[in-house]
Amino acid sequence: ERIADLCVNESPKRDVWNDLRSGRISRDRLIEGLRRVELTERGVYECALLLRARFEATADVVLVDKTPQNLYHVDTLLSWFPAAKVIHMLRDPRAVLASAWTRRMKEYPNRVYFSIPFPRPVYSVLIVFHVSLTWLYAVVLDSRYRRKYSDNYVLVKFEEIVADSESAIRNLTDSLDVSYSSEMVAPPSIGSSFVADEASGMNKCALDRWKAVLKPWMVLIVKAICGRSMKKFGYWP
Repeated sequence: ERIADLCVNESPKRDVWNDLRSGRISRDRLIEGLRRVELTERGVYECALLLRARFEATADVVLVDKTPQNLYHVDTLLSWFPAAKVIHMLRDPRAVLASAWTRRMKEYPNRVYFSIPFPRPVYSVLIVFHVSLTWLYAVVLDSRYRRKYSDNYVLVKFEEIVADSESAIRNLTDSLDVSYSSEMVAPPSIGSSFVADEASGMNKCALDRWKAVLKPWMVLIVKAICGRSMKKFGYWP
């Protein structure tokens, strides 16, 4: 019961844990689930995944966790689940910044991402640097994971998924050895900075939206920090 309380109250506010924190998965169901697994970090995580799948982990059910921070814990996750596949979605850093900057500035000052309550102009600049450096680190990790986990890791560009959804997703499902479904090209929009959650499908406006959002000085900072890697992935010029 103590572990259940920690999962509900102290777990990160991200994907697989959201159902626990929001109450969509009850405390009683969580306790029941914990009794089915080994009480280790791996076991608790597996329990959270299984609860979302209603314990229907069969050959036809693929357990998925799309928490962005998982990118920093691939070594641990693959040590726990050696047969797992890691899909790294890479996107133009300018588009990433446009989304993050819009969302965070809307939330300011009620929710901030730094411990010090910076004035709004300073906060805006910090977001630009933070997103740019985070994107660059993701590229560094991509290089490392390609070498270390060639059989478990695949990088997919967001732009390719949006531009030619069916072809890109078919290629991805083939590489993952999972069945393709037409529903995959029309996912619901959840947590977008620009589109209501009721929307679905691939929005091609997302490819160039950053041009109307970012100020010139923001683009200059992104290019100064990420320019070499942007060229490598075809994002600039």
